[in-house]
Amino acid sequence: MTAFEMAKLYYPRLWSKARLDALLAAGKLTQAEYDQLTAPVKEETTNE
Repeated sequence: MTAFEMAKLYYPRLWSKARLDALLAAGKLTQAEYDQLTAPVKEETTNE
């Protein structure tokens, strides 16, 4: 299991953003993976 796969499972429930920062600094996550994990979740709205 890669660091990215683990981060998808554990962030933000068990891992903080600081842990993701550390993984990025250590080269375990790419910038693209980090951005994907930390991007705000867009909720779908229904127009009724």
